[in-house]
Amino acid sequence: MKKRSISKPGKIVTKEKAKKAVKETGSFIAQNKKEILYVGGAILIGYVGYKIYKGISKGAEAVGDILENPEVDSIKTDLVVNPKNLTITNAQAEVFAKGLLDAFNHTILFGSPSSDKEKINKIFDAIKTGDDFRLIHKTFGYRKRAMGGTPTSYTGKKLSKAYDLTYWLKEEVPGWLNRSLYKKIEARFKTANIPF
Repeated sequence: MKKRSISKPGKIVTKEKAKKAVKETGSFIAQNKKEILYVGGAILIGYVGYKIYKGISKGAEAVGDILENPEVDSIKTDLVVNPKNLTITNAQAEVFAKGLLDAFNHTILFGSPSSDKEKINKIFDAIKTGDDFRLIHKTFGYRKRAMGGTPTSYTGKKLSKAYDLTYWLKEEVPGWLNRSLYKKIEARFKTANIPF
């Protein structure tokens, strides 16, 4: 059986050494108390600021969740486009989709929302096939809508819901107000095989 070797003890802390360490620490604090207070205050302010920021961001989400109307129809479709029937490119579809959104966000006197029916009419005249319209519809995607247009304020963006092109067109071009344009849009939806 091997003998165990007893390791040598490290530095022994004596009362005198402990007193000396406390005295040195105390004198360091006394000499640098202003700097220590500044550093401690900065750390405290940073921590409190961080907690306030986190609380506000969580609170904003919570308020949005509380005010949000529960979604009842959340059917999101992914339209299939037959490339053989297309007469426009993806870039052109994007231009048409942006043009429609711009027409929906048109304003009249004193910033009152009123869609640009003439622009919508021109865009629908330029659409040649049902698959062209399907591509534009797909490119338009889901856009947030509030009070007749795209919301621009922070709260408007947080509280508004996103809708597809079908919803936007129904809201912006009611059948009772502009019957001929409504019929043109309805016919394009039929050729694209999308219910309107």
